[in-house]
Amino acid sequence: MEITNLIPHIEALIFASDKPLTALEVTDLVNNAFGFMEDKITLDQVESSLEGIHEKYNAEFYPFELRQSGGGWQFLTKKEFHKTIAQLNGDKF
Repeated sequence: MEITNLIPHIEALIFASDKPLTALEVTDLVNNAFGFMEDKITLDQVESSLEGIHEKYNAEFYPFELRQSGGGWQFLTKKEFHKTIAQLNGDKF
């Protein structure tokens, strides 16, 4: 699978997960989802994709970013939006 096709699947997994995902977990999840593929994706492909996703969401345009936290990767709100999010989530934030 080409990295450009792989990236949206990784973004979807991280976005939907209720816990941080490691690169190895992402690799396994994508390979399980596309079990019919002859060529399995590799950990290196996932790690390269994660670097690209990280760079993409570092742009000022996005209010969130991809960060390593809790032993894996997850989308987190950028610091400058924490007060705004606290209005929604209160003490949970």
